Amino acid sequence: MKKSRIERIFSRVGAETKINDKVDFAVIYPLIDKSDFSDKIRQEVGCIDEECFVMLCGTELVVDAKRGDKVECRNESYVILSKHMVSIGKIGLYAQCYLKKFVR
Repeated sequence: MKKSRIERIFSRVGAETKINDKVDFAVIYPLIDKSDFSDKIRQEVGCIDEECFVMLCGTELVVDAKRGDKVECRNESYVILSKHMVSIGKIGLYAQCYLKKFVR
């Protein structure tokens, strides 16, 4: 089966990510925008004093995931703060999660 364009992009720019024993590629990046919108997101997801991260991945990776679940990617651990489904143009439905670093 031929991989879709977005799956090829994910595997090129993303990293292997594990959530609830499911492993797939995801893109994780810091929410560094300092706009009012970003501040509103930080307040809503409860990540006010800590750095907030955004994860974009296929919906099947996070279908069973919920707030508080651990995400492992590139030897870093994160905790899911919230999960949303987003539509990426003609490409389809993907999951967007807000994360914070997991502190042991």
